[in-house]
Amino acid sequence: MKKCKCGKKMSYHAIQCSKCYYKTLSGMGNPNFKHGKHCFINYCEECGTEIDYRAKRCIFCFNKNNIHQKNGNYKKGLYADNKPKCQDCGKEIYVETYLFGTKRCKKCSYIYRVKIHRKNLKKHLCLNCKKEISKNAIRCHSCNMLNMLEDEKFAIKLIKNALQGQSRKQTQPEKLLFYLLPKQFKYVGNGRLFINRFNPDFIDIKRKLIIEVFGDYWHNLPNYKKRDIIKLKLYKKLGYKFLIIWAKELKNQDKLQQKLIKFL
Repeated sequence: MKKCKCGKKMSYHAIQCSKCYYKTLSGMGNPNFKHGKHCFINYCEECGTEIDYRAKRCIFCFNKNNIHQKNGNYKKGLYADNKPKCQDCGKEIYVETYLFGTKRCKKCSYIYRVKIHRKNLKKHLCLNCKKEISKNAIRCHSCNMLNMLEDEKFAIKLIKNALQGQSRKQTQPEKLLFYLLPKQFKYVGNGRLFINRFNPDFIDIKRKLIIEVFGDYWHNLPNYKKRDIIKLKLYKKLGYKFLIIWAKELKNQDKLQQKLIKFL
């Protein structure tokens, strides 16, 4: 068995006994401790000021030696006369602020943040109608839909889904005209057939004949008039003959029959 300096027995791997070990912790046996406090003094290597026993340099000397690698205003190991300056106005900046990465003074940094904030607050406008929209978008919802409707496949799918959701059926003027027409004409106004995104009411495919029924109110509106003009021009280009029947004309069946006979 090993023995401590005081003469007591201890384990083979230990250096001191338990009593001697606790005395050193309390400072009674350690010369660097006095009355339970650390009395060992450490000095800076460069300036000689008192510092913590765990450090080698004071804060100022440590900052001087580390900044010269980033900034040309500091020489190797020594603090030069030229201090770090602001990028915008040229005023002197504290060493601590430069260490944290700030290269502007307080006023210039505030102005810089305000400029960035104003850039983010600028209005973002639509390309077509020039309304305010979100930053990630290019067009508003209505203009985007019109742009997407130029694709025929997408337009036909959208119209079909709308008609299926409405579960569209024949109107009263369409029902009256259906009984007067011959069997060759078929009702297609519920979305069965499309001619370049336009859905006619009645059609005879073999003869290429189309009959449209227009309401007195809706088809006199300016938006509907523009659409009807485009639709009728397209029927002509594709070689279809068309006939327009207004809802008023269904009251006089004699005139309506004469009109149909001339068309057929």
